[in-house]
Amino acid sequence: MRRTPTILFILTALVAAALLAGCGSSGVGDVLGGGSRSNYSDVKGTVTSVDTRDRTIVVDQEGTGSYLRDGGSDEVVLHYDDSTRVDYQGKSYRAEDLERGDRITANVDESSSRLYARDIQVLYDVSGGTGDYGGTVDDRGTLGSSDLRGVVRYVDTRSQTLEIEPSRYDSRFSTGRSGDVVVVHYDSQTTVEYQGRNYEPENLEKGDEVEIDIRDSGGRLLAEQIVVVGENQPTR
Repeated sequence: MRRTPTILFILTALVAAALLAGCGSSGVGDVLGGGSRSNYSDVKGTVTSVDTRDRTIVVDQEGTGSYLRDGGSDEVVLHYDDSTRVDYQGKSYRAEDLERGDRITANVDESSSRLYARDIQVLYDVSGGTGDYGGTVDDRGTLGSSDLRGVVRYVDTRSQTLEIEPSRYDSRFSTGRSGDVVVVHYDSQTTVEYQGRNYEPENLEKGDEVEIDIRDSGGRLLAEQIVVVGENQPTR
């Protein structure tokens, strides 16, 4: 009879340990991926491609975000579906309407190791040349080290705009498709230089290759200085 309390104590301890072990294993399973998880965050960057078949958007992510592709690339793959919303200047669009060169911010959630874009806000429309393209500026308000270089495709003297066909890929300006252009505005302060002489923007012609110092002016690309580096270049 004196041994009974010891036996009961041992049995009670074993039952408690078993219960704790059961709870612990359940918790570990949840932590290590026993089911899908959903993490809401934002991805901001420039669209580099849109695959309408796989319904994915590849974004060159700005800053040091946590969503990176394998190999350390800054590109992020976003999936979308019929519920994905795209907004720009108060209007709604489809994810398929996005183009290479558009600058966006996307609200995403992670599910089964995939990033799904739920809401996408277009910050810069590459086709219209409007919005916030996100370029760094210096103390004069002009773009820094990589301003626009390309070939003049059209000069509209009435609206004071130039259609420039980028001569090299730049994710802020080019959509990467043949024939795409960037619309650049000019005003009375815009200077044009060629072989040491000064000209007016209206003197530019189709086929002139130019380097343009530009700044953001109310969501428009405004040319401050244009340097002609070549003439009679072919346009697509």
